[in-house]
This record gives sequence, structure tokens and C-alpha cells, in this order.
Amino acid sequence: MTNADRPRLPRGTRIGLLIAAVVGLTTGAMAWFQVQRERRIDEEDLDRRAHATAHQMSWFARQTLALPDSEAADEIEGRLGGYRRVLGFALYRADGRVLASGAGVSEFDQEIQPQVERALKTRSDVSEAVRSRDALVHVLAYLVKDPKDSVQGVLVVLHDMEFIEQRAMERLVQFGFWVLLVTLLMVVLVAGSTWLLYERPLRHLAEWMQRVRTDDAPEAPPRGLPVALLASESGRLAASFRAARSAGWRDSHETVREHNLWTRERLRAHAIDCLEGRQLVVVSNREPYMHQFRNGAAEMIVPAGGLVTALDPVLQACGGLWVAHDYGLSNEGLWPLCHLAHERPVFREADWAQYQHVNRRFADCVLEEIGSGKAAVLVQDYQLALVPGMLKAARPDLQVGIFWHIPWPNPEAFRICPWRAEILHGMLGADVIGFHLQQHCNNFLDTVDRMVEARLDWDHFAAEVKGRCSLVRPFPISIEGWAERDVPSGAELAEQIRQLREQHKLGDTRVVVGVERIDYTKGLPERLRAFDRFLHKYPQYRGKLTFVLLGAPSRTHLRRYRDLVADLESAANEINWKHQTDSWRPMRMLITHHNAAAVHAFLAMADGCVVSSLHDGMNLVAKEYVSAKADGEGALVLSEFAGAARELTDALLINPYDTEQFADAIDYALSMPPEERRQRMSGMQASVRDHNVYRWAAGLLTSLANSQGRVVRTAPATAADLTVFSAEAQGREPNKPDSGKTAEAAGVQDGG
Repeated sequence: MTNADRPRLPRGTRIGLLIAAVVGLTTGAMAWFQVQRERRIDEEDLDRRAHATAHQMSWFARQTLALPDSEAADEIEGRLGGYRRVLGFALYRADGRVLASGAGVSEFDQEIQPQVERALKTRSDVSEAVRSRDALVHVLAYLVKDPKDSVQGVLVVLHDMEFIEQRAMERLVQFGFWVLLVTLLMVVLVAGSTWLLYERPLRHLAEWMQRVRTDDAPEAPPRGLPVALLASESGRLAASFRAARSAGWRDSHETVREHNLWTRERLRAHAIDCLEGRQLVVVSNREPYMHQFRNGAAEMIVPAGGLVTALDPVLQACGGLWVAHDYGLSNEGLWPLCHLAHERPVFREADWAQYQHVNRRFADCVLEEIGSGKAAVLVQDYQLALVPGMLKAARPDLQVGIFWHIPWPNPEAFRICPWRAEILHGMLGADVIGFHLQQHCNNFLDTVDRMVEARLDWDHFAAEVKGRCSLVRPFPISIEGWAERDVPSGAELAEQIRQLREQHKLGDTRVVVGVERIDYTKGLPERLRAFDRFLHKYPQYRGKLTFVLLGAPSRTHLRRYRDLVADLESAANEINWKHQTDSWRPMRMLITHHNAAAVHAFLAMADGCVVSSLHDGMNLVAKEYVSAKADGEGALVLSEFAGAARELTDALLINPYDTEQFADAIDYALSMPPEERRQRMSGMQASVRDHNVYRWAAGLLTSLANSQGRVVRTAPATAADLTVFSAEAQGREPNKPDSGKTAEAAGVQDGG
């Protein structure tokens, strides 16, 4: 029996089961967390009672310990027995010898001894839950001290904790009943509701609307829709859509030329011109949004990383479809291979098989979504290198581009990958292959030249494989300005900053901020070493400056990343221990997912921002900081190994491995003359404003359209404009001589 012949549950039942499973799992998780929370409350209450009991007996224990052993035993006999949930007491000398213990305590001597020894060693009370012989008990080892604070001995209080276990189990059973009841109700309600809908006309309507988008559909919507008004409104919507599309095509050329600055509206008009009715599809491994529970409510946040930061406003402007998913070869093979950041790549045959499988699934999903319509597909990053070739093999008429968000290494480094030829052939399926920098384009073509059979055109920066040509272009990625996002400003921003300062005990200190996804390529250990050296070298900042690191957890399923978080927390604690005072801590590490409003507020309040990447394709945090400084104040300390250093030349560029230079740069960022500080920030803000994410997307779409022989201009650009953009794409200043290849300048003419 084939898969198609096997009986399937009705759609309504499948949807009901899916929703019920999600609701059931969510409710069950919330119930489990509530039970654990109440259990912790019970344990904390028991601990408080144990301390109160020990405190009440401490005077008697102190008097008893002052007596010789024989007299002490007689004195304390009969007073160490238990009552209710107190199993009993035991009294130990300061050398760890037991003086006396109650009848209910003696059977736990082996479990109690380590707690007593630890209390004496650390000179502090020890409280812990211990399981022994299927019994769960709470042990408090309470130090008995004389008036001179010398330790005389240890008083042990032993409580029975079985009642807490029983109470937790009863609560779990109660919650489980309600979870089961809610799940069953959801199955019945959703399955019944879906079954009551007449599905076939709605499916026909969806197919007709898809054909409307591709300009290949009858005028009227399909007949037989369950609601007459739906049929009428669908027809009107289709007519309006056709009219708007025609008007958009007529007006797009004029709109594109109205402004010199790229905006969301200008990009939308330019996209209409470039796409010519094609559907825009973005394909990436990372999802644009994620949801998490905070304070009992669901909160949507944008994940950390340049890909989402850059692409979300583009798709918001242009519309279209985002195909995404949130495997080993990507994280442990290609990522370290391309970053060359002291992490050895790992290549496993099973990972390669999974990589091929996932790429095939992405390609199949895209092909299913676009159907028979025309589309322009923008594939994103190293996780999906095979997708362009797969799409072109199935649909040669598609416009396909791939943008590589991370550096491309030199051929000697890339050749260690066992599947280098397959990856290159997959990427060369694209009409346009984009990188951040011209250097990465050069490395890529050098790699193609050495590892696959291809004809290279260095004059036009293109590679031809089996009669099909791929253009290779630099597109320095950028950001959407904070003013266009839904973040507080003015008095509302000031209040948010005040609350953040109060919440994180920043007081009125100056703030230096770092915003990173926790990854070994970001130079975070080097950053903490430099900050530690800075505090040693410039003690005048102690008590007056706080370094705040907003760290987004990343790839926590990999041990290397979990160890990195632990190492960073240890280093931060060491810095605080060495430099802190009673009222000030120099380091604040906030490792969690932060929403856009919180990130913007920290960037806006910061006197300086530090970006210390060991190797980075671009690093948009640097540009986010510049954009957030509406007052023109602030200084950026930027690694020379980040792609952003090619554009933000007014930043204080540092080598993150040079700890002395790094520390000095932080000092200069904070003590820089105000006029120079504002002048540097003004230059960087002009660069970020003029070369924003809309310009990046326009250049990519223009090259994609031009790759198929149709000339599209992004604006009536002057020769000077092209010279400036060409120079910036190559990482040099305009109007200065360049000793590089002539092909590098020619290779960016289509870049926008």
C-alpha cells in the first residue's frame, strides 16, 4: 500500500488534534511550572522554619557545648527528639565529632556528616534536601557561635519532606485532570467546527486568488462559495488588485526617481519595476519572529542577528512570502570554516546527508508555494547553499539570488570541506550571488576557479557553468532606521531609560554597551579582558562607568556555546569581584532575548558601544548604535575585522586581540573632545542613513533583474554617485587611488 492509498483522518480531526496537542502541551507545561513553583515555596517555608527552630535552640546548644562531653550528653539527653515533621536534632563539636543526636536522627548519620563538615569548612550555615533509603529529608547544619563569633559547634535540624512530595503529586494530578479535559474539549470543538465548513469552494477560491496574483485567472471568482458576500467582495478585491498593479507598473519608474534617499516607499515602487509581476520569495533558515512567555503572557520578539534585522523591513516594504525554519553541518562545519575564528570545523557524513535533505525540503516548499506562477527567490545564507541549484533544476525560468551573510574564506581554507564542489554547484545555480564585501567576492571566484569546471569572466565578475551565468556582486547590508520602527522616543524613551537604570541598578553612571548573539566569533572574552585592563589602567572610571552586555543565547544545544556562556559569566564575576565597591558593580551581563525597544533604549543611553568581532561579514550592531544616537553623542569602538569597519571609518577601529590598544580605545571613546565626538558620529550617521537596508535590497533586486538581460536603473545616478558606492563596496575611500583589480570596480555597477 502506498502512502496515497493509506486512510487518513479527516482534515477537521487532524487540525483538532494538532491544536489540542499544542494547547495541551502548553497548558501542561504551565501546570508543571506552577507545581514546581509551589513546591519551591513549600521548601523555602520549611527552610525558614528550620532556621527559626535552630535559632531558638542556639542558646541551649551554646551552653551545652561549653560542658565536657559526659556532662553535655547528660544535659542534652531527652531534648533532641523530634515532633510533628521535625525528625529530631543532633549536636556536633567544632572538630566534627557528634556530641549527641535524637533517636530519629541517628539513622541519617552518613547523610548529615557531609553537611556538618561543609558548614565547618565554609563557616556558614548549610541547608540542603537529601534523599536516603527512599526518604526525603531536609538537613540544616546551623553554626553555633560564642559572643566573639568563634565557632563552638554545629546544631543539626532534620525535617521530614515527604509531605511536600505528596502535596506536589496531588497538585500535579489535579492539574493533569484539567489539562486532559481542556485537550479533549479542543479536539471536539475544533474538529467539529472544521467539519462543518464546506472546504472545496474555499480551496477553489484560494487557487483562483493565487492565479490572480500571477495575472492568469478568469475575471469572476469561482461559483458555489458558501457566503454570497464573500464571492462579491472577492471579485471586487481582484478588480482593485488588477487596477492597482497596472497603476503601480506605470508609476514605478517615476516614483523611483523622485528621491535621492532610499525609503520604504521607494523600494516598494522599485520592487514592482524589477519584479514585473513576479512574487517575491525570501528563503532563510532563521524565522523572522519568535515568541516567549514573560510574566505569564506571550511576547513577540525579533531574534538577534543581522539576517532578520535586515530582511524584515525589506519584506514589510515589498510584500511577498518568507519561507523559514528555526542542522550539524551548518553550525559545526560551515560556520567555523567561513569565520576562521579558532574553532576547528567538524564534517560528518550524517550531517551532510541531513543538510541535503533540509535543503531539498526548503526547495520543495518554495516550489509548492509559488505553483506555476512567476517568482523572484532570494535565498539567504550558508544553511541553504544547495537551494538555488535545486530551484533552477526544477524551474529554469525563476529568478534566483543567494546572499551569503558571513565571510567567504580563501580557497586554501575552503578546500578542506569534503563537499566543496557540491556546495559551489548549488550556489552557482543562482543568477546573482551576493556578499558583503568585494574581498569576499574575490575569494569566492578564486574558489570556483580552483575547485569546479567553470569559465570565469573577471571583467564582469561572473562565472559560467554548463551554459548558465552567475553574477557575483558585493552588497554591503544595512539597517532600517530606528525612527521607522515601533520603539519609544522623546519623553517615553526617557522614562524607559530611567526604568532600565533603576531595574539594573545602573544609577547615574555612564554606560558602555555591547549587544551580541553569544558566539565565539564575536570576540566576547577578548572584550572582557580589555575592559578588565581598562579598569586597571584608568582607575578614575571606577564607580562612574558600567559595562552592560546584552547577550542573546544562541545554539545552546551545542556544548561549545554553553561553555562559552559559562566562561563569560565567570569572567564577568571575576571583574566584578576585583573592582566592585559596596554601591557599584562594573559589569552587568543580561543574557536573554531582548526586544527591539529594550535594545534601542540601551543603545540610546550608552556613551559608547563596543563591537569586537574576531571575524564578521558585516555586524549590524555597529550601525544600530549609530542610528540610535539621535542626539549625535556617543562613540563607537569597532573591530577592524568586522565588515562594518569598511563603511564606518569614523569609528575607533581596534584589533580585538591587542588588549592594550583595546583598553586605550575605550578610554578615548569616553574622554574624546565633544566636537570630535559629534563630528565622528555625524559622519557615521550620514553613511548609515544613505546606505540603508532599502538601498541594499534595491541593489540586489536590480542585479537580479539585470542578470536576465533587462536593464533596470535604481535612480538617475551620476558618475560621482557610482564612484562613491563602488569605492565603499571595496572598503576604500572615494576619490583616492586604488591598486586593486579593475574588475572590482566594474563588478559593482549593478549593485545599486
